[in-house]
Amino acid sequence: MKRRVIKLGTATLVASLPSKWIKEFGIKQGDYLDVEEANSNLILSLDKEKVSKRIEIDITNLEYRVIYKYIFAAYKKGYDEIKIIFKSSETTDEGGKKVKTISLIQEFVQNLMGVEIIDQKEDYVLVKDFSKGIDLDYNQLIKRVFSLIIEMGEDTLKNIKSFDKKALESIRYRKNNVTKFLNYCIRFINKNAQNPNNTFYAVVAEELEEISDVYSWVPLELSMNKAKLTDVSIKFYSKVNESLSALFDIYCIFNKENLNKANRLRNEAFEIINKSMAKVPKQDAILFCRMTAVLTLIPDIYHQLIAVNIKQ
Repeated sequence: MKRRVIKLGTATLVASLPSKWIKEFGIKQGDYLDVEEANSNLILSLDKEKVSKRIEIDITNLEYRVIYKYIFAAYKKGYDEIKIIFKSSETTDEGGKKVKTISLIQEFVQNLMGVEIIDQKEDYVLVKDFSKGIDLDYNQLIKRVFSLIIEMGEDTLKNIKSFDKKALESIRYRKNNVTKFLNYCIRFINKNAQNPNNTFYAVVAEELEEISDVYSWVPLELSMNKAKLTDVSIKFYSKVNESLSALFDIYCIFNKENLNKANRLRNEAFEIINKSMAKVPKQDAILFCRMTAVLTLIPDIYHQLIAVNIKQ
């Protein structure tokens, strides 16, 4: 955007601030801005401790999943106050059942780290950020996410072997914690936008979300099987788990050895599929297809980590 410079008084030149930016950050007459010179650029910024980004979103007439996406998008973009407006006191849940709109919003907000509902009326809910007391950064969160997904895989493998259907079904509920951490990761990135590696970090978080989806679907599907998986499928699932653990090693210690190890394990998993796909029962073939998605995402993630770690 461009701003015309005008003369004020005998020697002062001024330019206006964008109205959208003023409104978003609550700039008022008399407030101070930091002005930093960077060659031909001037960088204007607010005191980070005083900045409070606010947004209003209207969820009227939106369906369950779209409401979820709206609220989570505002959260992940880093807004400190989110006013959620609705004109109907009732909406429908994912199963089509009538529910109180406020109850649905409360359910969604409970799954967001660092924010709480501070006010609610008949037609809106106000959510505010209280995350200053949360001593977590992106690195800690992503490591925790990796650990949670790896644990899901290890426990699924154990219960596949014992064919414990109840234990398999229960594993899917761990996905909620993974989603909570990953949403906070994206929020953390957007609230700390000065990091040049943020684009790569965001991709890592989004693709770990996809991997966690697979690791929650698979045990649920396996719990509904009437027969055990074959040994070759168990071997394949174990190899995918090893590939994911190797990816975690890359994140923790970036070096050529760990990169080669992750790539080798991934190729070994694909070799199992290539030799066995035509021979295995339908339920095993479905598992192959599901876990192939994980194998596809693994190099996408380590490509991002390579980009982050490349040095001049």
